[in-house]
Amino acid sequence: MLKPSVQRGSAHLAFLVICILFVKSSSAHCPSHQFECGNGRCIPMTWHCDDDNDCGDNTDESSCELRTCSETEFKCQNSKCVPVRWLCDNEDDCGDKSDEHPRQCQNKTCAPDQFSCGSTSGLCIPITWRCDGQEDCADGLDEKDECHQITCTEEEFTCDNNKCITKRWVCDQDNDCGDFSDEKNCPNVTCSASEFMCVNGKCIPDRWRCDGDVDCLDGSDEATCPKQTLRSSCSSTEFMCKSRDCIHLDWVCDGDADCPDRSDEQNCTASCRSDQFRCNNNRCIAGTLQCNGNHDCSDGSDEMNCPSIISEECDSDKEFNCGGKHCIAKELVCNGKNDCGNWEDEPHGKCFVNECNVNNGGCSQKCVNDVVGYHCDCFSGYQLLDNQTCEDINECEIYGTCSQLCNNTKGSFKCSCLEGYSIEPSNHRRCKAQQGHTALLFSNRRDLRKINLETSEYTLVASGLRSAVAIDYDYGKKTIVWTDVLEGRVYRAPLRTGEPITEVASSLVVTPDGIAIDWIHDNVYWTDTGIDSINVAQLNGDVRRTLFVKNLDEPRAIVVNPLEGWMFWADWGVVKIERAGMDGTHRSVIVSKNIQWPNGLALDLVSRKIFWADAKLHIISCANFDGSDQHVVLSSPTEVKHPFSLDVFEDWLYWTDWESESILKVDKFTGKNLRSVATGISSPMGMRVYHSYKQPKGPNHCGDMNGGCSHLCLPAPHISEGSAKYTCACPNGMVLSDNGLNCLSLDLPITKPAPTLVSTTTRKNQIRPLTTSKPLPSTTQSSTTIRSSSLSTTQAYTSTSVEATTFHAESSSQTIDTLSVLQTTLKPSQQSMLMNETLREIQEVIDDSGRIAGIIIGVLTGLALVLALVGFCLYKQYLRRNITSMNFDNPVYRKTTEDQFSLEKNQYQPARSYPSSLEPLTSPGTNEFV
Repeated sequence: MLKPSVQRGSAHLAFLVICILFVKSSSAHCPSHQFECGNGRCIPMTWHCDDDNDCGDNTDESSCELRTCSETEFKCQNSKCVPVRWLCDNEDDCGDKSDEHPRQCQNKTCAPDQFSCGSTSGLCIPITWRCDGQEDCADGLDEKDECHQITCTEEEFTCDNNKCITKRWVCDQDNDCGDFSDEKNCPNVTCSASEFMCVNGKCIPDRWRCDGDVDCLDGSDEATCPKQTLRSSCSSTEFMCKSRDCIHLDWVCDGDADCPDRSDEQNCTASCRSDQFRCNNNRCIAGTLQCNGNHDCSDGSDEMNCPSIISEECDSDKEFNCGGKHCIAKELVCNGKNDCGNWEDEPHGKCFVNECNVNNGGCSQKCVNDVVGYHCDCFSGYQLLDNQTCEDINECEIYGTCSQLCNNTKGSFKCSCLEGYSIEPSNHRRCKAQQGHTALLFSNRRDLRKINLETSEYTLVASGLRSAVAIDYDYGKKTIVWTDVLEGRVYRAPLRTGEPITEVASSLVVTPDGIAIDWIHDNVYWTDTGIDSINVAQLNGDVRRTLFVKNLDEPRAIVVNPLEGWMFWADWGVVKIERAGMDGTHRSVIVSKNIQWPNGLALDLVSRKIFWADAKLHIISCANFDGSDQHVVLSSPTEVKHPFSLDVFEDWLYWTDWESESILKVDKFTGKNLRSVATGISSPMGMRVYHSYKQPKGPNHCGDMNGGCSHLCLPAPHISEGSAKYTCACPNGMVLSDNGLNCLSLDLPITKPAPTLVSTTTRKNQIRPLTTSKPLPSTTQSSTTIRSSSLSTTQAYTSTSVEATTFHAESSSQTIDTLSVLQTTLKPSQQSMLMNETLREIQEVIDDSGRIAGIIIGVLTGLALVLALVGFCLYKQYLRRNITSMNFDNPVYRKTTEDQFSLEKNQYQPARSYPSSLEPLTSPGTNEFV
């Protein structure tokens, strides 16, 4: 045990240590997460021993362990370590330019698949970037004169601007060259006997005249047709144009001409709400948008007669703040006069005193001496954390800083690219594909074309089409798919030849409006605005399924991401953008605000963004895949006039525009650098960027024996690591068995009568003509030619011939009353179409059944007669032996084929008969879409 004197000494020593520590901690003025320099400055702790003199007195770099660079790093002259791949990339990554020194770069050797920009620069670029129309070398060595020597083939026409186009496009009334040289010196056009000549000289098949669809660009094929029967009026929620088209009542006097004759914008005296501002063109905008510095009215009237706004903050470079009262010129400070009014500009003892001379004013980086006082400032790439300390700006948190990958560095940042891409030498933020040439595939109703984005050369893919709208492609299989809204069909063809054209789907297809191909699992998805459904089929068309028919109004554009099992679609009836698993599960709305006419959709798999174009609001927007972080990329009624189809690749957004008849592109991050890709395109419709990187390879979980599925194998959405990779699905009319692999046929009798037929619902974003002259697709017409005599004997429903439409893949295991579903979800005209198709099939089945029954009955009757004859003989023999016998007549049993047919016919009697003629489902002319 220690003596009391020793105990007291230990206590005094401990107290002394605590006091010293307390005094030292109280003297430190830097927080715990910062390093205190020898001169009293505070810097972030991460800057300590990073080979930079951040303190100014180098105390942050003293007593540091000597750092050695790894094998993958280059040691700069200032001892910094940077990745080897950063050498000679025209960026000063070392800070002393030692990584870009000529001695270092001259020894750099380019790979065989690279092009050297010269020995002095040491820059290597992918060889595919040579002669691509963009100067990637600093001196333009990759785009020298030999690159621009383009020679057209014998099948092509050389335009005056050296562009090559297909010869059949010469003198076709379209400006395919871009300089009208293909339409010069053209002879007078003569049409054949089976063709009709439009007023503009174009020839179309004679059968297209007066069919309710405008096939001539000038509309002359529908101009002199017999009068059609007109409906009496539009619905209560619609406005009737002078052209007798129907549009939404809300679109009247909104500043946009929605009627073809602009009658919805005539004699407008718009009355905006109290919280809105009325533009001079009668359009209403939010009141907060007035005088905000942006032209939110298309005529700019919201920025007219705005009061001059005096900012409460003064310009620190030119003005002095008089205590928040007002600002005066800096020249008036410390001039001995009371310019502020309360001598704020003449502070005692502070005029002409340089506080920055003492410890840099306590500023961690820059100290700026003012006439009165001083303030701290930071170098580029830094920001003030408080009034003295500078902190690094993390530029990688700012959307669009880099195209793909971003590496934040102290005071700066470094962009890099994913595999297959390289940084552009002219723009160190932008990534560019290393391989392949980018092209655009697009449709203009009559043709499918491809345009090379480097040479602007057109190539014909398919021609002689009726009304091709939506398109997509499978790069690996070199296959293109498209929809034809007038024929009501989905087609595919080889991309290189365009022939032969194969039908993917036609039965129960009315207006296929959008299409997307699953390039991994060989499936194709499409929307149908005629029957408001979303469908999927195998690419060869063998098996087909309807995924959704509920809660759809006007589904249009559709895109898929088979890498993660998601699909997205836009609905401009009940305005929204939805997503669901490609197997029909996990359906949800991701965007429902700030949209009106979501026309085009595009997925950027690199930035994981979904883009859409709004033809009513004249904007292009984007959001994350789940709908979060929504923002507008470009908003302009003069630049985004009427976008229809949209796609994205690298850093560019591309879209087709109906009003300007062109294809445009813009920076997907900033909405700037608007450029025209192609002009003078008649009826530009669907469009897709054609490049191998647009369809990256991924695992095909259905590849091994179709996943064990008997019919469809659909990718499931990646919800979590343990979620299912795919789902087995059945075609319409079948359900999935308990094992989840095999499909079973449905046996569904009619259980309730059909509802009364009513007129079709008005389609939002579609101008609906009042005429009913448009014929149905051929698949529907054939089903409506059943004669009344046949119809009266075939009003039975057999469970072996009806396609059942399902709501979700999740409900496929349940037994569904198919006809009941169809009657409650489809439009009346659609019900009639489906019933006629069903009755035709029933007639065929019953006819077959009657023939089979007749054969069976005939055989049985023959056997009965033989047995009766044998029995009769035996009986006669018995009578001879028996005296007490009796004679009686043996009636002949007759059962004809007609009797059997009558029994079958009367087994099920529907409660209602259906008419054989149907009302058209789509509008004629160019008013079918938005």
